[in-house]
Amino acid sequence: MNPPPPHGPPDTEHGFRLNAGFSGEPTVPAAARRVLDAVESSELLSVYYESGHVYSGGRICKRKSRVVPFQNWRFMDFQNTKVDQEKPFGLLSSTEIHHRIGADGDNSLFHWVSRHYNDGWLICDDGAGEIADFLHIGPDGTRVCPGFG
Repeated sequence: MNPPPPHGPPDTEHGFRLNAGFSGEPTVPAAARRVLDAVESSELLSVYYESGHVYSGGRICKRKSRVVPFQNWRFMDFQNTKVDQEKPFGLLSSTEIHHRIGADGDNSLFHWVSRHYNDGWLICDDGAGEIADFLHIGPDGTRVCPGFG
């Protein structure tokens, strides 16, 4: 399969068009073509450069980053916790994970959070792209996002 022909100028006066193609022959050409078409015709792809520049939506810009000090750090004890095991008992469904947090033998990070933030409300959003797995709202309204990176 040959790479697609180069595109003409973008529809706007100021902008760039991403010209993507294949390197070699795709193993599943039809699927590869659908992915390539989607990347080229939408804003599905952003490219971040070490310099701080970003290509997104046909534009190249430079991010302005601010250095902000982290405040109110609290260092906690993770003794008896497997810090490399986020969820209990390996790969389970969401329902099984929910029911097994804190069960006998669970020493996961999820169990650690449920032990240390057991008053007020503990909300879990363990999906892709979330800011934190957990949000804890204490009885006094104090909000904490216990995070592990």
